[in-house]
Amino acid sequence: MLVSGVSVEGTIITTRDQANQGFYGRALTGKQLLLGGTVSQPTAAKALYAALHDLMDRVEEPLSVAASTR
Repeated sequence: MLVSGVSVEGTIITTRDQANQGFYGRALTGKQLLLGGTVSQPTAAKALYAALHDLMDRVEEPLSVAASTR
């Protein structure tokens, strides 16, 4: 008996240049945004970054207390 199979999967990632330019205020490539590490936080996302920072502080604090009681 001969059994065979084929699976073809893929993902396409696209860049929305106009949306990025509107959000960041300048033209940026996907590579600059994801891999460059040189793009500053956009003003429009300051509230999001503040909320994430606050959340991480609340998550990390119990973890550090738990680690110190071991």
